[in-house]
Amino acid sequence: PPSLPPPPPLHPYLLSSLLSLPSLPSLPSLPPPALLMPGDSRSDADADASLLSLVWRNVPEESSAATAYPSALVFCHVVHKGVQIGSVAGLMVGLYHLAWKGMRGKELRRAAYLASAKSLLAGAALGMALFTKKVLSLSSEESEVGIGEAMDRAYRLYHSPRQNQTDRFSLVGMGAGMAVALGHAGAFCPVVALGGASLGSAFGLLVNGVFLWMTPRKK
Repeated sequence: PPSLPPPPPLHPYLLSSLLSLPSLPSLPSLPPPALLMPGDSRSDADADASLLSLVWRNVPEESSAATAYPSALVFCHVVHKGVQIGSVAGLMVGLYHLAWKGMRGKELRRAAYLASAKSLLAGAALGMALFTKKVLSLSSEESEVGIGEAMDRAYRLYHSPRQNQTDRFSLVGMGAGMAVALGHAGAFCPVVALGGASLGSAFGLLVNGVFLWMTPRKK
């Protein structure tokens, strides 16, 4: 078959025009979306963008940083506070079974784990319900005010040494209690895991209360 003729060469003026086209401007990088509520800002250079800081905070006193997720921090705090209240309630039920019903051994552990697991889940559900009710009750005019209140509350929580210490003791107690309960049971059981975590949180809060009582509050 006959070969196709080569394409005509580009005109020198057209070639120079193509080479002199301005480069397209680079698009600015968008920050990751905020969590839970609109209006959370990550533009602050000092903002702490670590998700771990939502539940585990150990902020130096000289730090002026703030969390990058103020609404999420308030949400985690409310849920964690509900878990702490539920864990103390579960411990009270366990002591009731021990003192008034005279339960001992395996029967006492089964009743304490079940009651503590239920109270922990109830406390977490209560915290989520309270936060959700508060958010849904805000009108469009009040939403900006609510975001501002959340940011202010998150900053004060982020820089509250006593509250942060309480949460850390609760979390360490939950982990230790779950490990001890599962180790004693010899097999994984959701009720035992949640019950042990709940009782561990209650004991962690008790130890933290002793530490706070022995440590004078700074003025």
